[in-house]
Amino acid sequence: RSSAASDVYKRQKQQQAFFMTQNLNNAFNAQPAENAEQPEELLIPIDISRCYGNNKQRAVHIINTVAKNSPLGRELLENVAKEGYQIAMFGACGWGGMVSESTKILSLNCCFSDNQLMQIIGHEARHVQQFTNGIDSDCNHYTFKGAVMSHRAKEADAEAASCAVCYEMKQNGVDGPWKEFEADVPLIAKGFMAACKDEKAPVTHKMLQGGFEGWYQNEEMVLRYEYGYLRDGGLNYSWDERNHPETYYIKPVTSRQIVETVCRDPAGKCYWSDNPDVLEQPEKLAITESTLKKCRQAFMIRKNGFNLEEDKTYQTLPLREELKAQKQKPANSNSSMPAAAVARLMAARRGR
Repeated sequence: RSSAASDVYKRQKQQQAFFMTQNLNNAFNAQPAENAEQPEELLIPIDISRCYGNNKQRAVHIINTVAKNSPLGRELLENVAKEGYQIAMFGACGWGGMVSESTKILSLNCCFSDNQLMQIIGHEARHVQQFTNGIDSDCNHYTFKGAVMSHRAKEADAEAASCAVCYEMKQNGVDGPWKEFEADVPLIAKGFMAACKDEKAPVTHKMLQGGFEGWYQNEEMVLRYEYGYLRDGGLNYSWDERNHPETYYIKPVTSRQIVETVCRDPAGKCYWSDNPDVLEQPEKLAITESTLKKCRQAFMIRKNGFNLEEDKTYQTLPLREELKAQKQKPANSNSSMPAAAVARLMAARRGR
């Protein structure tokens, strides 16, 4: 999970350096004290056999603290156990956690603090629940437009859920994860809390929507995922014969189908039921010029090299640069247009 801005990124790197030194020194050199307290027992039967040395007890503490203090967190972790995932902890740089549906491993970076990992495990466990509910873990199997909608929605929802977990923990007196979350991704925390009328109240649909919207407001984060997973990831993979190119960009999917699968409250109800087409908003669909160029290149290679039909849904997506230029026009400009008109203009400019 990427940090929100450069200053936050620097703060994380400093924390990582400290915890890497501390945790890696201890991970394989754990010596039981003569009068050591009885080890904490795992409350949820998740396989933590890939956590070694001191990291095993750290994993137990993280899982138990979340489960004890957040009803949503407990639900997510119970699903991780039910689905047969293992939790692994090891040192790395550049990421806090990740999850693989194919290997069924949820990985945590032991160089992060426990408070950070409590929010991160909520994020990654939410991805597991998304897979359980039926979203494709590889969004690039959808049409390219579907890939843009689904991948961004998965990340925005995972952050909204992580925010909700930290909020519930704070309500129960464990505020460390919330402080870390608020410092790391302030736009998400701000959007979530803007809809909160009473800090003692349970999580509402509007609060989850606010956190979800906060993810999209962080352009740096959106672009990191666009470049890393869509442009430099899926599009490049889609013309490699080892990856079965015929399986890429073929499944149609709508905004409603995505949010009804991904964006659910603890009762299983869609928290975007009042606006199921939310992912069709131009700002949520926009891609950069470099991603558009990569689409053209990728689909030409797929057509010429593998005789695969072009997925033209990418041609309907607005360009981020043009949307930004439109917003920057003076308020009294006679050429201002609604977002739908901007999208139509861009389609015409691309010669379609």
